[in-house]
Amino acid sequence: MLIIPTKPASLDMARVWTTLDSIPPTLPAIVLLTHANPRTISYHQALEALNEAKIAVFDTPIKTLEAIKNNANTYPKDLAGYEQVAAELLNLVGE
Repeated sequence: MLIIPTKPASLDMARVWTTLDSIPPTLPAIVLLTHANPRTISYHQALEALNEAKIAVFDTPIKTLEAIKNNANTYPKDLAGYEQVAAELLNLVGE
């Protein structure tokens, strides 16, 4: 399974389409929206475009948090949604 992380900005989303076009159709892919603010127009537009194209998207977006940037070489207490993405991924692969 190919996980495609991307910001919901138009330039980043353009790379998602290029990536999807370049992989074999037999390789399952899922998009992970990162640096996402679910209250923005760009987030809703990205999600709508992916849904219309029937591209799998993780239910949990990774929000922009300053804490993520400052957690290098530490064990963070707030995993910023990555723990939910991991649970979704385990569900997808049947673990």
